Amino acid sequence: RTEPFADPARMIAAARAAAAAEGVNTQGWRVISQLIMSDAFQEFPQRRETAARLPESQRRWAPATTIRVILEDPSRTRWFAVSLRPDASVARFEASTNLHSPQQEVTEAEASRMARERFSTFCPARDLDMGEPELLNATGVGFATRRFVWRGDFPTAAGLQAQCWIEVYGNRIRAASVEINWTGNADRGSVIAQAFAQVRTVVILLLFLYGIYRFSRRALEREVPWDRCAVILGVMLVFGTILQVINPHYGTGSLTVAQALGRAGWGSSAGVVITFALQGMLLALTYGAGEGELRETYPGKLTAWDTLVTGRIWSRNVGAALLFGAAAGAWAILARAVTWEGLGVAHTIHEQNLIFTYGPLPWLMQMINEPILAMFVVTAAVLLPLMFAARNLARPLLRRLVVIVLAVFGASVGGVFRLNSLADIVVLVSTAALVLSVFWFRDLLASLAAVVTCNTFGLIEDFGVLVPVWSEYSTYALVLSGVTLLAALVMTLRAPHYQDDAVRPVYARRLAERLLMQTEVSAARDAQLRLLPDQPPQLPGLAVEAACQPAREVGGDFYDFFVLPRQRLGILTAEGGSAGLASALTIGLAKGFLLY
Repeated sequence: RTEPFADPARMIAAARAAAAAEGVNTQGWRVISQLIMSDAFQEFPQRRETAARLPESQRRWAPATTIRVILEDPSRTRWFAVSLRPDASVARFEASTNLHSPQQEVTEAEASRMARERFSTFCPARDLDMGEPELLNATGVGFATRRFVWRGDFPTAAGLQAQCWIEVYGNRIRAASVEINWTGNADRGSVIAQAFAQVRTVVILLLFLYGIYRFSRRALEREVPWDRCAVILGVMLVFGTILQVINPHYGTGSLTVAQALGRAGWGSSAGVVITFALQGMLLALTYGAGEGELRETYPGKLTAWDTLVTGRIWSRNVGAALLFGAAAGAWAILARAVTWEGLGVAHTIHEQNLIFTYGPLPWLMQMINEPILAMFVVTAAVLLPLMFAARNLARPLLRRLVVIVLAVFGASVGGVFRLNSLADIVVLVSTAALVLSVFWFRDLLASLAAVVTCNTFGLIEDFGVLVPVWSEYSTYALVLSGVTLLAALVMTLRAPHYQDDAVRPVYARRLAERLLMQTEVSAARDAQLRLLPDQPPQLPGLAVEAACQPAREVGGDFYDFFVLPRQRLGILTAEGGSAGLASALTIGLAKGFLLY
């Protein structure tokens, strides 16, 4: 996208000016700003490309993204809403029915005349044949509400239809809107994008379900970090609550204005908090399973993370991980830019990422959101793939290949991606490569820091292109990151270094004890197998087969063969007692005695 968006202050000023043009003084009224994505374009990027090829006079008809500004009076009984294009021009306005009551009823002909006059000034393109308006509805309850609708096809873009409607309430213009409808068939790119989205959804769902299954197994073994899972869930709940406190109308963009300001809006706000709680629960469960797997399969990769979580922030472990991750994230941003330049593709900027821009404290909300998003990315692209591969795949080459493929799908939880956009594919693959390589070369905390750095400054750079005010907001992020990196450098040079044994949680000690016991039991199992005969004896006219399957890793059952004189075979079976290591040792002593 290349067309910039006006700053929030300019959008609000334009909304107030639109209200004043309709005779409404909104000084002192509450302001609610929301970014709204058009349903006709949100899931179909090639439709947007088709609209972008329209002539300049028609291109401003109705953008894929608008900013809805709702102005509500202090008594919260009346409102005036304006939908603005990126350049702050009005694409739609609507008023509550009690904002300014009509003075009198008018005839249908008079209402049609009023609508035509407004259409002549409100319609953004004059070179379209819109034909005669259609009277869509007329009600007789109170003053009549009549909506007049004009429709016309874009001659240079097959499948796109322009629509403008003017709503007359009594003798007042209550609402007006311009829209674009899609009347063509889904294009090939849209089908591919939808197929990728469906495959991605299935793969990620299966990964998280497998993580929940492994969590249940870990819970039975008492090897779950319950305190950390609770912290993750609590952080998600706190963030969802903060988001609703700062911006109570976050998540109500899909509702009508009346719904957003009514009970439906409160229900939507509660739904946002519940959604964050469910996401936090899912993240906590899968992280709880994956952390144990990392300790078991990749020892030492969680030392810096344990140091941070246990409160030993001032440590060389944390400082070195943050520096390594920040450097890797910065190099990833540069690598993406070089790749885009080398491939000759335009960088795709998705307007959905501007979700916080037109709400209160956008930079603060973005700074809080990025670490949470990075936790989802690392869990889905590192913890879950490595856990699945380590448990189910024995061949190293196949294991690495599956991990890489699953990491690419897991990395897609961190943003909006389209398979038919080469620039998006570069972002997706580079994100997976970033989290995996940093984890393998360093540790989990460095991988988190790399994702936070790459996403934060990559998005801020994009935001600066789309909304000029983000260039000012970026100062806060630069100051915060500068202080953090300076502290990390000092920690790396001066702070103490902690060993894994000093910072790992209690459950990890139990896990280490179990792994040690498994090693000892495995050695005992090997010893037991060595006590059994390599193969049955070969005697003419006699075929013998034998097997021993212990109930546990090792057992006390035993058999042996003794070739006796005169073509005789002695067969010994023994029960050494209850199954276990002690029984196996008993049989080992018996083996030596029997041989003697």
